[in-house]
Parts: sequence; structure tokens; C-alpha cells
Amino acid sequence: MFVRGNISEEDLISRCRSGDSSAYSILMKGYKDRLYGYLFRYSYNKFISDDMMQEVLIKTWKGLKRYDEKKRIASWLFTIAHNVDVDKSRRKNYSEPVEEIESFQDA
Repeated sequence: MFVRGNISEEDLISRCRSGDSSAYSILMKGYKDRLYGYLFRYSYNKFISDDMMQEVLIKTWKGLKRYDEKKRIASWLFTIAHNVDVDKSRRKNYSEPVEEIESFQDA
């Protein structure tokens, strides 16, 4: 548990579940840099990391109502980040065009 100002993490989560986007901003401010660093370590690409971070933020906002408060929020957030990375890797492997293979000719 952490406290931002005089607001506990639990209070922020409760407010987020009620649709309070400012509480969500405050909550995520404490995790955003670490989550982004985690994602960047997998892609080593700013644009891909930005895209994945956006996806993490959307998934967490939409999924907060299903979050189990008995578990640590950090673990839940990093699980989502990991799953976004895995999904991105799968899409990348299937969506990249296959390069043409040039045949070797005898000189």
C-alpha cells in the first residue's frame, strides 16, 4: 500500500472503479515509468513501447472493475504489461511480410 498525498492506493482504486479518471491518473503516475521501462526492455523501440504502454493504460482502465483487491496492484499491472508484450510479439511474428528469398546463382 502506498499513499499519494493523503490518498491511499486503496482509495484511489475505489475512486477509479467509480469512473474517476483523475484518480486513475494519480494512481498510474506512480507506475507509469516502471511499466514503460519494462515494456521498452522487450522492444528497444520507442514507438512500439509507446503503443504497448497505451494498450496497457486502456486495459487497466477497463479492467479495474475486475481487479482482485486481495492482490497487489503492481503485480496486476505488470501482468497486463507482460500480456500486452506477448500479444504484440505474436502479432509481429504473424504480420511481418515474408522477405523474398533470392536464389544463389553459380558465378
